[in-house]
Amino acid sequence: MLTALGVVMIYLGAVTDLLDLSACALASFICVFALLEFGTGYAVAVGTATMLLSLMVLPVKAAALEYALMAAYMILKPRIERLDRIFAWCVKLVYINLSLVLGLLAAKYVFMLPDDGLWLNIAFVVLGNGAFVLFDIACTRLIILYVYRLRKRLNIEKYLKR
Repeated sequence: MLTALGVVMIYLGAVTDLLDLSACALASFICVFALLEFGTGYAVAVGTATMLLSLMVLPVKAAALEYALMAAYMILKPRIERLDRIFAWCVKLVYINLSLVLGLLAAKYVFMLPDDGLWLNIAFVVLGNGAFVLFDIACTRLIILYVYRLRKRLNIEKYLKR
């Protein structure tokens, strides 16, 4: 069910072509839910299955790749945040910068999109870093909200068979 929900979210984002990153971010929270409620193995399975099904079903394959990077980050996020705070931010920024550079390379060499020039690529990376910092802070706050407030109110434990 979680995989199907993730594929539907990514599909809706890919079809609108304007909300693909937002839909991928929202779908990556399914991995967070799976991680918190079932553990790492289940979260990896849900993320992998969602990405593979999205690659098969979606008309825009880039959305599935965006989701893969976001879901992988959401699964790695708790492990990264166990590190020293400054070192953790360094690791997070290395992750996003590698993702952004791989995205630029994929756009140029895999999807054969025209090169926008050095300054636009630099602006893309700088804005991507800013957006990532905001995304990470929002993710942390939403996870805290879920764990300390919503989990008790939703009483999910009675529906989950472990």
